[in-house]
Amino acid sequence: MSNLNRRDFLKLAGKTALGAAAVAAMPAVVSAEADIAAPAFPWTWPGLDVKEVQDKIYANFFAKGGCCAGVASGILDLLAEKYGYPYNQIDGRMFAHGGGGYGRRNLCGSLGGAFAVLNLFTTGSDMSGIRNQIYTWYESTAFPIYQPADKPEHPVHSVAGSELCKDSVGNWMTASGYEFGTPERGTRCASLSADVGGKLVEHLNALFGFGPAVEEPVAEEPALAANEYIGVGKGFGGEIK
Repeated sequence: MSNLNRRDFLKLAGKTALGAAAVAAMPAVVSAEADIAAPAFPWTWPGLDVKEVQDKIYANFFAKGGCCAGVASGILDLLAEKYGYPYNQIDGRMFAHGGGGYGRRNLCGSLGGAFAVLNLFTTGSDMSGIRNQIYTWYESTAFPIYQPADKPEHPVHSVAGSELCKDSVGNWMTASGYEFGTPERGTRCASLSADVGGKLVEHLNALFGFGPAVEEPVAEEPALAANEYIGVGKGFGGEIK
């Protein structure tokens, strides 16, 4: 220290004191961040525009890992952009595992992504009621409906008849003649994902007062021949139709 003059010594002492103060403050900063409470479950649904959601999902299908991640991230990303915390705490890419019917051409990934988001905002009969309505709608609707602005009109629409990827995509491929790896199939599934996510947002908006009630199609009665009728009778095992 004999080589230091008074001025240099004071500068060094000041820097040392500042460094110690910064280190002492760090636990308080970390503690303050750790004390931020997680939102109560289920989270609050603040409302979204259906068309904005569909546009975001269509883009995210290609950018973030397919149908399941496209639906989940499309809704969560838009919520994060508009409302910030806590919606910005979930990365929708974590749902990319649901693509291709969860890798087994099983449950359509767009439904899986939609139901994960649904359960984030609803529980109990609200959750199961909307889920079941979307199942019924999906199984009986001719997809795709959503039309991307930069693509030609969809050449073919098809009905899945189930909630399975293999039926949904398979029926469309049979009707259209396009193979799985074609751009047309990708556009079709991205558009279907936008349809499913849009339908979910319609239901959430209606449930929480941000939109009108969702009108679902009424199932048609089966066509009967002149000598046929539908009735109920008693059998040995109970009622028979």
